[in-house]
Amino acid sequence: MAIQIGGTTVVNDSRQLQNISGVDATTKGNLPYVQDVVSTTTTYTPSLTNQTIDDKISLSTSTVACHSVSKTTSTSTTKVVLDTTMPTFSNQDVLKITSDATTSNGVTTGGYLGGYYRVWLEVSGNNIFSILSRGSFAASATTVTDAMNLEQNLSIRIDSTVSVSTYGTCPPALPLISGGKLLIEFYNYPQSSVSGNGYYTYNDIDFSINVLSNVSQTFFDLGIL
Repeated sequence: MAIQIGGTTVVNDSRQLQNISGVDATTKGNLPYVQDVVSTTTTYTPSLTNQTIDDKISLSTSTVACHSVSKTTSTSTTKVVLDTTMPTFSNQDVLKITSDATTSNGVTTGGYLGGYYRVWLEVSGNNIFSILSRGSFAASATTVTDAMNLEQNLSIRIDSTVSVSTYGTCPPALPLISGGKLLIEFYNYPQSSVSGNGYYTYNDIDFSINVLSNVSQTFFDLGIL
């Protein structure tokens, strides 16, 4: 039997409750989806804004995201706009990541422009893992810059027990290191120095990580986060 208290309403004869402002500790403990989620957001300020990218290559020759390289890989060939550390978090926390780049003035050379950026986060084994890669290699400069400027939102659960390898798509859980390395690079087509394949201007990037603690696995599995 439902009990009507305060502003809570009872729906007809179904006895369902609506507009419940709170539940007691015992009831909450018996509901697997109701928890006290803790949320902390870190917003990052990149450097080297308004730079022309015309001859830079990536830390990796792979054209896709979701693979790892050594944390000590030289960054001399790429345009690193952010080299810092991630916030602190615990195992089984969820990271909600937002990335919104601003690029412009794309110019094709030899009929093409290759423009990309990648986000790398430190994982176990003294490696960094590319969780995100945006951009394109195309005959249209607008196509390339639009691909880089498409806002990205993704969620990653921290799981120290999973192994890291090369994936076609990024896995939902990674053994990311709390307070580990965070690196964002902009580059042209990744395989070689390609000033002959066009250039573009990196203007800025808005990047943030929201750490969610005490999140039910069910929310994550259902794609609610």
